[in-house]
Amino acid sequence: MYKNIVVIVLTASPAYTQQGGEIIGESPLTAGTAGASIGSGQSVVDASSNPSTLIHVFENERGVKRQQRFESMVRAVHYNTAITTSTGEELAIDLPVGMGPWMGYAARINDEWAWGVNLQPTVAADFSTTRNTTLNLVTEDPFDPNAPLLDSRIEQSSQLLQMALEPNLSMRLNDSWSIGVGASIRHTDLSMVSATEVDFDTLQGDFVLGAGTWGDFFRDAGGESFQATFDAEASSNMPVVFLKLGATYSTPRGNNIGFWLRPRSTSSDIEGRVNVDMRDDLGTFITVLEDNVFGEGALLTGELVSAYDFAINDVAFPAQVGVSFSSAATSPTRWHSKVVFTQWSKTMTDWSAHLSNASNDEFTGYVGGDGSIDIDMGIDWNDTLALSVGFEHDVEFNITTLGDRSRKINDYTLRGGLGWSTNPVAGAALPGLTPFNQWHVAVGISSWSNDRDPLDIHMAFIATLPETWTAGENALLSDQSYDEFSQFAYSFMVGCSYSF
Repeated sequence: MYKNIVVIVLTASPAYTQQGGEIIGESPLTAGTAGASIGSGQSVVDASSNPSTLIHVFENERGVKRQQRFESMVRAVHYNTAITTSTGEELAIDLPVGMGPWMGYAARINDEWAWGVNLQPTVAADFSTTRNTTLNLVTEDPFDPNAPLLDSRIEQSSQLLQMALEPNLSMRLNDSWSIGVGASIRHTDLSMVSATEVDFDTLQGDFVLGAGTWGDFFRDAGGESFQATFDAEASSNMPVVFLKLGATYSTPRGNNIGFWLRPRSTSSDIEGRVNVDMRDDLGTFITVLEDNVFGEGALLTGELVSAYDFAINDVAFPAQVGVSFSSAATSPTRWHSKVVFTQWSKTMTDWSAHLSNASNDEFTGYVGGDGSIDIDMGIDWNDTLALSVGFEHDVEFNITTLGDRSRKINDYTLRGGLGWSTNPVAGAALPGLTPFNQWHVAVGISSWSNDRDPLDIHMAFIATLPETWTAGENALLSDQSYDEFSQFAYSFMVGCSYSF
């Protein structure tokens, strides 16, 4: 039980790789190319990946040449997901449209230096459903050894939010090179409701009516495990911090080749509280035994409900390295590409969880000792590779006034892109963590201001291509094994840049 509860809390992290900007981009400008134009230096927010591009924002041909820039944008994301269980039940999924703000500010110190700070969500999720499960102990007729096990209707939900504060500093060394340094300071909150199966090997406390352990007794009584429901809340006890280093080389033709490195983050502890309810399965089973064998109160004096503290110490998040290419900003048609490698395998491994301080003394008696337990999480993730390619094309619009004289109103940029990424996590899908989408397509448009109007408007639409995916065997809850997921997602971004 303990292992499975903590696995749920921690494996929310795969969403970081898909919901954040690593594939589809932080700003609408980059999102419109499926992340490929990250090195073009058009957006303050995009310096979150490569801080050396910040100085380029004030040099870009499409930007108004002013000393400060503020960006504000909103992204709406919706996942369309269908889940069919191995028994053929089609689950009713509540996946509301998620919305979140991105904000960035940057200022040019002089011709060589610029600094900025961004505030943005790096991951968010909201999921809920109900499903039928089969209890492990309680049958329709407790006196018939061939009677089928009872079904139970359980609730599953998860809410996840990670926010990041990202300061950046950029310097132009010469006409060819710019460098940058930055940080990402992230805090995570999570809540989750679901069910899990508990092996009787967990119950190592001395049996009160005879020799052996509670686990031995319940196995002899006819079971190997039982089902328990839980709800959990967790958060990082202090923010994790990433250092970010970047460099951009501008070729004589004006092309930009970007490089960035994000070393492994600092460590933080994930701490929370888990409420566990064993009444439906084990509690009912004990009641039947007491009513027919041992007498009332012989095995259980209270209700099988308790809360636990848990902590996972020294949690860190992975190093990342990326390379980008953007053709010259002066070209009306520009091509972009990006390759990003994220080293999940060096941080998402060898995690251990400590659970303690049961609020119910009977739980402590069932587990044995002081009721605490240390768990090797057995987490073993894969490194990921993400690729993006995209293009932009400028279109000018003019209106003619006063005879032959014309006044330019706006420049427009059209863009599109295609993104691909591997998945760091294989195997079973957990509640609220829908299967991975490998392919992303995107389109976007920008309306660039003229010299009299410092406001630029940007929009992007991103979609994941539909995929069908069958989960493997689920260690959390066997009823979830081999669920079939079919999903696609779409996201719309709109934002503005204001120069002053």
